Amino acid sequence: MIQTGKQNNKTLKRLFQVLAPYRKTIFLAALLFALVAAVNLAILWNVRGLVDKTMVHRDMSAISATIRVLLSLFFLQTVLSMMQNY
Repeated sequence: MIQTGKQNNKTLKRLFQVLAPYRKTIFLAALLFALVAAVNLAILWNVRGLVDKTMVHRDMSAISATIRVLLSLFFLQTVLSMMQNY
């Protein structure tokens, strides 16, 4: 059944009323979702930098620092994912 504009507005209003007590939880979940996505992007960005520095430019001095950053990002990703899934 196709709903009209008024019916859609009534349905959305009712949905927002039902979800009102969970507003903080929904906001926190959305925030954690964005943070996990940002950490995933940072991991990929660091891996790209690691490959560029070591394989292309033959700069082996950057390996240990990049690996430390990657391990920190993996830990942060794990913590944020656990918080998001909790």
